Amino acid sequence: MYGSPYSFHHRRARHHRLFARGSRFKHVRQSHAQLAAVYWSLAAYMRAKRKA
Repeated sequence: MYGSPYSFHHRRARHHRLFARGSRFKHVRQSHAQLAAVYWSLAAYMRAKRKA
C-alpha cells in the first residue's frame, strides 16, 4: 500500500488550501460575483416589468 490514508488526505487538504489561495480561485469568485449581480439586476428588471 502507498503511504497511509491520513498522510494522503493531509497532502490533499494542503493542496486545496494552496489552490484556494491562488489567483484562479480569486478569478472564479469574481466571475461568480458578476454572475450574481447580473442575475439580481435581471430579476429586478423582470419584477419592474411585471408591475408596469
